[in-house]
Amino acid sequence: MYRKKLCILTPCHWSSAMGGAEYQVKSLLDRLIPLDRFEITYLARDYDPSFQPRDYRIEGICNGDSSSMAYGAFFLDAPRLWKSLHRIRPDVILQRVGCAYTGVAAHYAVRNKCNMVFHVSIDNDILLKAYDRKIVGKSIHRIEYLFIDYALKHCPHIITQTHQQAVHLKERYHRVPAAVVPNFHRVPEGDIRKTDPIKVVWVANFKPSKQPELFVRLADALGNSRGGLQCIMIGAPYPGAGKQSEIAREIERAQNLHYLGALPVEQVNAILEQAHIFVNTSYCEGFPNTFIQAWMRKAPVVSLQWDPDGVIRRQRLGFVAGTFERLVEQVLYLADNGPLRERMGQRAQAYAFEKHSDLAIDEYVRILNGG
Repeated sequence: MYRKKLCILTPCHWSSAMGGAEYQVKSLLDRLIPLDRFEITYLARDYDPSFQPRDYRIEGICNGDSSSMAYGAFFLDAPRLWKSLHRIRPDVILQRVGCAYTGVAAHYAVRNKCNMVFHVSIDNDILLKAYDRKIVGKSIHRIEYLFIDYALKHCPHIITQTHQQAVHLKERYHRVPAAVVPNFHRVPEGDIRKTDPIKVVWVANFKPSKQPELFVRLADALGNSRGGLQCIMIGAPYPGAGKQSEIAREIERAQNLHYLGALPVEQVNAILEQAHIFVNTSYCEGFPNTFIQAWMRKAPVVSLQWDPDGVIRRQRLGFVAGTFERLVEQVLYLADNGPLRERMGQRAQAYAFEKHSDLAIDEYVRILNGG
């Protein structure tokens, strides 16, 4: 039986760094490979050359030169990416993480009658445009958004993570997504049992949009307000992001903070099993994987402002603070109210099991097959 050629395209493969998009692609591959329907090539700028994939190929876009990655200038890779796509001649392209690669792949798909699926990662992929100079900032970022803008207009299929992203897509591009597919995770096995002390956990890479400095402030505020709380911070510095050394100094000075650096997903999940409260300080996301990971392990989310599709408020899975002061108050309130925290944790787990198990991958497979 003929197997379609599938090209998966992301800036980074999980062997180099594991972010939310990389985890989702890995989970998808874990389901796709046993089906044996596709001949799979993974194209990435950054990957570990010592990593040995099973039943698919990895190819580097830039021959190990990652100099432009730190600055987000993926458009510099356009000629080499175009040549790679012409050599592979895929029947289907799956692209995640909006950047110049999205536009190059969309142009290839249009010119070569190739099926392509772009899965939106964050709302700003749709909301920002290259002419939003005050928001987008540097010229190289404006160029990147020109490529994304082209893809959103011409890509054969777009998948969104949330219904709100689908609304943005309709309003700004007059397009309806092929599907709204939520992020998916494997359901943990066994009972989740929390033990003292109360653990407040934050997990993210140190992108500016994640605002890691606010969790450091939160740890200080909680330490000054109440003893017996343990604040745990997990994440890695982000290439090209400013203020990294300043944040590192603030972490060292913080009195009530255990910083663990970057950890594999399995270790993050093990810590979340012990977490009583999960905190998010981002000002822009899609549907955070960390929300799902925390909810599956009975940890309510206290978010500074991000509430995808309003599920935190509507399903009562935690709190949305709105301000830093309210963030401190709500974390303290949950820390001191064990019965409420446990009820929220149970609701969160039930919601995540129903809406975000890896059964959602089946919708992906249908779209990749051209359904």
